[in-house]
Amino acid sequence: MEMRPKDCEKCLLHRSAFIICSVLSVIPIINLLATVASVVLSIIYLVGLYNAGKDINGCANAFVLSIISLVCNIISSLTSFNVLFAMLFSFAAAVLTFMVTYQVCTSVSDVVGSRGHSDIASLGKSTWIVFLIGSILNVVVAIVAVVIPFADVIIVGMSVVSTMVQIIVQLFYATFLSRSSAALSK
Repeated sequence: MEMRPKDCEKCLLHRSAFIICSVLSVIPIINLLATVASVVLSIIYLVGLYNAGKDINGCANAFVLSIISLVCNIISSLTSFNVLFAMLFSFAAAVLTFMVTYQVCTSVSDVVGSRGHSDIASLGKSTWIVFLIGSILNVVVAIVAVVIPFADVIIVGMSVVSTMVQIIVQLFYATFLSRSSAALSK
């Protein structure tokens, strides 16, 4: 198993810029630019996963799951008129995104660990757990928003907390990718 550092750097670039785009997406005029940037960066991320997948089975699995997740997100956006249907596809995309993170973290951790970087390998193995906790929080926020539709203050507060947690999770993931990239380039 050999992973080229450039592939890991493409994934890192996506995650780092994704954090910035997430923050910018709440600003009304800039949100369109943030959305376009997110699409471009997602393509770069997919290229990185595809190339890494040539050498690491987990990254190949992550590439396929990313494509399926993308399709689920598109269907969710196109069916927003049917809230239940849109939520089901959105939930499926969230589960698939977690599975992508799990596949990348565990497989890259194995490669980095085999090169003697056990500290980075353990960071990768804990990164997917942190990502899971953040994903569960997002599901709880979505359920509360559906169950208590008129509790705007609660929903806004939970959404702010959820967004902050997601930024922390993405920073955690980006740190793992950065350290893995540095370790693999040595």
